Amino acid sequence: MIKLSVTLCLMIFLGGCSNHEQTLDNSEKARLVREQVLDIPKCTALRSKLLLPNVDDAEIEKIYQDAIKLGCVNKDL
Repeated sequence: MIKLSVTLCLMIFLGGCSNHEQTLDNSEKARLVREQVLDIPKCTALRSKLLLPNVDDAEIEKIYQDAIKLGCVNKDL
């Protein structure tokens, strides 16, 4: 029981010390979302919005939600 407790404490401690958080910049997020949006006529406007150079996180999320509502998200990915 003591070995288990020590192991768990070490895992928690080492997990807290490591910083595995990788953040994506907006252009990378937009690219990834664009890959998920189908390349069909009804989705063209959404795909083109993702190419704008100044698209922010909130706009990317809104575009993705709109794509889901329109059935423009590739469910195979």
